[in-house]
Amino acid sequence: MKKAKLLTILFRDFIVYNFIFTLAGGYYLWFFEAKSYPYLFWIKIIGYAVLGLWYYQSRKERLYFYHNMGWTIKSLILYTLLIDSFITFVFYALVYAIT
Repeated sequence: MKKAKLLTILFRDFIVYNFIFTLAGGYYLWFFEAKSYPYLFWIKIIGYAVLGLWYYQSRKERLYFYHNMGWTIKSLILYTLLIDSFITFVFYALVYAIT
């Protein structure tokens, strides 16, 4: 339970900005359907990279909080990536079902 609370604190910073990249991928999926799968992948990878660099540069002091709680940067990235991948997969499945 403690891990989940810490991850929600971290993911709260990412969700709004990362959802912009998810919506861009949903747009490509809606209009270009099966031809857009490589673009979906690259949109999300670029989004992760940009947001990761932004977070690392602008909120470096928050990483000390997670470090003191026993989390490494690698584990934070992994869990955030897994949570967002699940949300993205569900969103894209809904968009694909609608089209």
